[in-house]
Amino acid sequence: MSRPALIGILLLASACAHAQQLPHGWRLPSDKDLSDDARDDSAVKYARAAADFNGDGLEDQALLLKAEKGSDESLWVWLSGPRRIYRWIRLDRIKWPKKYSEMPLAMSVDIQPPGELIYACYDTDKVCNFDSYEQRPKMSLRYPGILYFKLESAASLYYWSGSRKQFVRLWLSD
Repeated sequence: MSRPALIGILLLASACAHAQQLPHGWRLPSDKDLSDDARDDSAVKYARAAADFNGDGLEDQALLLKAEKGSDESLWVWLSGPRRIYRWIRLDRIKWPKKYSEMPLAMSVDIQPPGELIYACYDTDKVCNFDSYEQRPKMSLRYPGILYFKLESAASLYYWSGSRKQFVRLWLSD
């Protein structure tokens, strides 16, 4: 076998190894699911965010997915791990009643760049500080985070905690 052919086969195998299959029971959103005009501000309709969320040098993906049955929606992350092995992690799920079977996506995702961040509270806090920004706590975001928000409404952020080896949720607005 020629060297170029071997390199081509290895590149194809590598690409296939990193190809993602969606989690069982979930599908990509349809055009109807992404029909809100406010989504037009984003080339990916605020349904996908890609960055190195855990700082290992490999691109990860956050996707909003719809249930194949019913109208539930979830935020899933295709996260790289040791030895370049990826896995799916579900960060949130919204279970809509059956009467909302035709419900388009309610939530959106985008990238929060690293840097100083003002927030209201952690997901586990009993009280959130939605006072003026000057009175809110601050943190330094080391890697890109996942903005998870309802268009023109509430927003939160998921970021990778290296010490906990998991995503942590912060509330940014109510």
